[in-house]
Amino acid sequence: MLAADFLVFSSILSAAWCQAGIKALYPKTLNATSGSCLVIPCQFNISKEKEVFLDRSPVATWLRGSLWSLYDTDNFTNAHRQLEPQMKMVGDLRKKNCTSVMMNLTSLHSDRYFFRLQSEGFSVRETKSVQINVSDSLAEPRVIVPVLREGEVGNLTCTVPAPCPSATPNVTWDPALGGNITQWTQLNADGTQSVQSILNFIPSLRHHELKVNCVSTHLRDREDKPLLSHKTVILNVEYPPKETQISLTGSVWLGNNLTLTCQSNANPSAAHRWFMKKEGFLTCAFLYCGP
Repeated sequence: MLAADFLVFSSILSAAWCQAGIKALYPKTLNATSGSCLVIPCQFNISKEKEVFLDRSPVATWLRGSLWSLYDTDNFTNAHRQLEPQMKMVGDLRKKNCTSVMMNLTSLHSDRYFFRLQSEGFSVRETKSVQINVSDSLAEPRVIVPVLREGEVGNLTCTVPAPCPSATPNVTWDPALGGNITQWTQLNADGTQSVQSILNFIPSLRHHELKVNCVSTHLRDREDKPLLSHKTVILNVEYPPKETQISLTGSVWLGNNLTLTCQSNANPSAAHRWFMKKEGFLTCAFLYCGP
């Protein structure tokens, strides 16, 4: 039964391949900022017999989903063309690299886009789309805070999307905690890019419950004023008991009840116990469940 099911699936897949004629690989969804640009990472494959068309000055375009039915018809006017974003092909189509850049984006350009490849006597379209979302605001940075222990080196990591290579966001920390900051642009698994900033510092008791902001500054092509976005985290620093104090309630008389209280400042909280250190003297000790 499994072999029969696989045969049916293979037949459907083959039929889809023959109908589409091209298999392009790009993210399902991409987010961009108004007034900036957007890189669409893209690779494609076509059948062996069609590869000859890649040597005939191929041209790649991205068809807007809401205008799909108007392409290649007399109804597709210059007014419709003005609704399309400016496109630049940065990949080498002869090497099956269709990476493109959308420029001067506005929120009106949010739509589904389909990849099309054309050359002399050859035209194919990808049946799946990429959803482009253009926003007037920035996405919130993503901050990772590890377990922080007093006296041990800690790293705070902030990651910000970098959809436009000509306007890479700058990441800052407030406060910087007197630490060292390392920042770089990294390539993600889906071909997109992001900026990662790592704040390296040594936590102490004064950092416990402190609010720290990761701030992303994004410059735009058509605006003098940059966009800002931030993420606030509250630090939780583990530290051993400090400021241990003993207090008593009641009068110290032979045969009277006496309440002794032992307190200390620790994170996580310490467990205390009493023991007789010397005849006539009581000492408070603690059991700390931290590092």
